[in-house]
Amino acid sequence: MQRLDEEFQIRFLESLLRIYSPTGSEGEISEYLKEKFNELGYNKVRVDKAGNVIGELGDGENAVLFCGHMDTVPGELKVGLENGKLYGRGAVDAKSSLAAMIMAPISKEDEIPCKVIVAAVTDEEGDGEGIKELVRSGVRGDCNIFGEPSGLRNITVGYRGKMAFTVKVRSRGGHSGAPWKFENAIECCFDFLNSVREELKTMVISQGHFYTVTASPNTIRGGHARNVTPEFCEMYVDVRVPPGISTRKIIELVELVREQYAVSSSSEIDLEFSNDCVEPYETDRTSLSLRALMRAILEVTGGPVRLVKKTGTGDMNVFATSTGAHAVSYGPGNPLLSHTELEFVEIDEYLSSIKVLSNTIKQFSRILKMYS
Repeated sequence: MQRLDEEFQIRFLESLLRIYSPTGSEGEISEYLKEKFNELGYNKVRVDKAGNVIGELGDGENAVLFCGHMDTVPGELKVGLENGKLYGRGAVDAKSSLAAMIMAPISKEDEIPCKVIVAAVTDEEGDGEGIKELVRSGVRGDCNIFGEPSGLRNITVGYRGKMAFTVKVRSRGGHSGAPWKFENAIECCFDFLNSVREELKTMVISQGHFYTVTASPNTIRGGHARNVTPEFCEMYVDVRVPPGISTRKIIELVELVREQYAVSSSSEIDLEFSNDCVEPYETDRTSLSLRALMRAILEVTGGPVRLVKKTGTGDMNVFATSTGAHAVSYGPGNPLLSHTELEFVEIDEYLSSIKVLSNTIKQFSRILKMYS
């Protein structure tokens, strides 16, 4: 098993950034990671049906799982190292986290005190088929860390859930010179959305954006002529859900609004709900995952440690709510740079995150010994 210096760790991340791997096109990077896992001394290296690459180091009954995603959003960016920053698509979200996880178990001379599983998954920026396949195959640890940008001293302990629906409105169109005579299908869509939003306001369970339910109209199409009142409109609405509220509850609310709206409208309103709902998740503050990572950050950086709740949704949700296992997210980089045209990670932060993750393995084993 290789022991790697910092120059190698930097070159490894740069090599990942140079492989353009938007969601749905992860084949090249998947094959590359498989080869690298073998070169680096990982055992039981395998590629599953979703294209996930999984490798193991160490042994024992208890395991640490490091899970990061290899795909990115579309949009190729120039890769380069400048003034201590490494630029490129995925530098923040989330190839630096994945690279740090792969490097962490082999970054020190010490023997690995437990089993470490590293999983590089596909489709995180899509429908999550990578993490779903990982869950189906039974891969999990007693300490589960997911690779997402949080910043060196921050740990993400919660994400909102996600569901979506499409509302389709059909009305009787007519001359746009007399709009008062007809129901405008586009306006009906927005009226329906606003009715849903009013109902969602009653579901706020605490202060702050994290604990609110939001409904964002992300795509819309309707009408067919410039001088005809629209007789058709279709709107896709993305809904984010905080812990304490299930996606099923949101579906029931939207259906109830549709029933109420239909009473006062002459338009025909249909709803289609997405079948890939993701439940919200917030980790238990006593979990091994959180305790081990917090101790590692404190020992490596001196602290302080900040616990973060993100308003988006991640693979951690699917894993934790499907398996019942606790998990947290961690990784280098400023989350505000995710999906932007200016993605970069500070080299020092990337290298320090490797030390933190390596130390997490040690802290996990220490905690187990305390209670054995």
